[in-house]
Amino acid sequence: MSDAMPYRNAPSLGGRILTLYLLLAITPALAPLSWFVASEAAPGIAWAQDGDDGGDDGGDDGDDGDDGDDGDAGAGAGGAGGGDASSDSTPPVSMAVVPLGGADAVQAEVLGIALNRSQIHQVLQRGFSIIRSASLSQSDISYTRFATPAGLSVAQAVALLDAEVAPGRFDFNHVYRLAQAPCNGQHCADRQLIAWPQDQTERCQIRVRVGMIDTGVSSQRSGVPSERLTRRSFHGGKKPSDTDHGSAVAALLAGQGHGGSGLLPHSELLAADVFFSRSDGTLVTSAAAMAEAMDWLIARSVRVINISVSGPDNLLLKRSLETAARKGVVVVASAGNDGPHARPAFPAAYPQAIAVTAVDARRRLYAKASRGAYITLAAPGVSVFVPTDGKGSYRTGTSFAAPFVTASVAVLLSQDTPLAGIETALQSSVVDLGAKGRDPLFGWGLLRAPAKCR
Repeated sequence: MSDAMPYRNAPSLGGRILTLYLLLAITPALAPLSWFVASEAAPGIAWAQDGDDGGDDGGDDGDDGDDGDDGDAGAGAGGAGGGDASSDSTPPVSMAVVPLGGADAVQAEVLGIALNRSQIHQVLQRGFSIIRSASLSQSDISYTRFATPAGLSVAQAVALLDAEVAPGRFDFNHVYRLAQAPCNGQHCADRQLIAWPQDQTERCQIRVRVGMIDTGVSSQRSGVPSERLTRRSFHGGKKPSDTDHGSAVAALLAGQGHGGSGLLPHSELLAADVFFSRSDGTLVTSAAAMAEAMDWLIARSVRVINISVSGPDNLLLKRSLETAARKGVVVVASAGNDGPHARPAFPAAYPQAIAVTAVDARRRLYAKASRGAYITLAAPGVSVFVPTDGKGSYRTGTSFAAPFVTASVAVLLSQDTPLAGIETALQSSVVDLGAKGRDPLFGWGLLRAPAKCR
């Protein structure tokens, strides 16, 4: 009898089935609660399970399918294999865009920055829903993308949350575009213009870890061999975005073998692909994607980051630039191609960035270049020859001026130039253009290659 005692009060089979049914029925309702518990217990948690360090940094996503060359997962320096772990779990940003009087933002969503559990709950109580939450480990900042309630514009949403939840913690998920323009076919004289030799084999063998934020990069198109190229996507897809622009910038920075070489043909290149294709074929990115890309590059110990992208001021992006400066990473950004009357272009206009404008072979300012007090330097950016596959190509825009400054910064860093002295070292050898001293068209003047590479 004693052996049977434990079973005396056991539920019947029917009772056990009913209990199981009730548990299954209430589990979905507990999911939001479990999310809050997890976020409260572990402030540094990557809430969207984005697999940030899941052995993905050496990988590519099978590249763009156009060359059969880039199945090089794990080939990049420090890479542990296996493609981009985050792409499978990171939801893509919608490409519906809304104008905001001189800037654009992703439609029907806003960003909440460094919110606590209570503030997130208050946002949800007002009819918003969470698209994605993430923690940027290098910036020590968390952010959340919220979908706005029906009938509420993004401007109204930010104003509402600023007023009722947490002032200064909300912003638009601004949209950024490539700083390129159609080439006008003029003769290329870019390297001669700044005294950068075509062949740096003897004089300029620089091996510095360089980062870039752009579109996808193809190893074959750019001429950057897979052993020197590490790629990761931040747009939520398993395939790279269009690789034309990113491959051209990569070729200019570190290409080798397509009828010429890049400026730093011996350096390691880490390329963050942040762009999304809209239905009309245009490429745009968001503040959130750029912030995550910067966090990844900083964590991978790059010394300098090239950003050939421009757009509006944004709180999350600003924090990322501040983090880069605090961590000793130099950011070089294109000044933008929106013309003489445009608003300042970011991230170039942040004080932590070196802002680069474009000039032609006659040292004339590129007509569509943005202007302003934030401009730091001018560099070749009109009909710049880029050693991409085939016979190369000619490119125009401040996108293609920035790599010249990025390469010069890399050279200075390789010579142990103190971070505080980088901009001074660049200024010391410029050719002054325009008004004497720093001016809103050319900054301090035309870049000259560091002495080591002349």
